[in-house]
Amino acid sequence: DSYDEIISEISRVITEKQLYKQLDFNLKHLSGELNSNSSYISQAINHVLTIRFNDYINQFRVEEAKYQLRASENKHLTIEAISELCGFKSKSTFFRAFKKETGITPNQFVQDSKKSSN
Repeated sequence: DSYDEIISEISRVITEKQLYKQLDFNLKHLSGELNSNSSYISQAINHVLTIRFNDYINQFRVEEAKYQLRASENKHLTIEAISELCGFKSKSTFFRAFKKETGITPNQFVQDSKKSSN
């Protein structure tokens, strides 16, 4: 029960403050934001969501990337630039996380988005 409460709080804080956009965001940083300890937060994420902390944060980053890749004001940006805006430190990590979440590469996503907007 208390795990569910902390998960709600984690999600709220990460979303409201857009913490996932920080390139150096980590479990220690999150535990500081929540005035909790990192072991407890990690256990809650593992127990309730059955994923690792990094995978959880990457879900937020991929959702942001999908939004940014579709945004017409970002047409001049490279996929790498958008991945950095969303908190990814490396192109390979971004591509791996994006494909894991969506089943397609960022390039395929952009192509599919162009087709569906025509």
